[in-house]
Amino acid sequence: MEHIKSSFYFKSGDNNWRVDYFNKSENSQWPTCIVYLNDELYHDFGESQPRTKGTHATKSQAKEIISAARKINKVVDVREKKLKKILDN
Repeated sequence: MEHIKSSFYFKSGDNNWRVDYFNKSENSQWPTCIVYLNDELYHDFGESQPRTKGTHATKSQAKEIISAARKINKVVDVREKKLKKILDN
């Protein structure tokens, strides 16, 4: 029997976070992960997940992945604000 998916759920205030780990294909050596915020896609790590202290899908690693997704989205938000400011001038 092959394990194909793991999910971790977290509640923070009014927000519900979920991290899904899965293998995209049978040939995939490493799992990938997707982060959801309130059941909406927050960040898809695509072909690879970010570097974390752990190597297996655990609760601690899921929290690290949420932190990584939040950092990525923060950078994207800052870039979009700068671009909007430039384009509005």
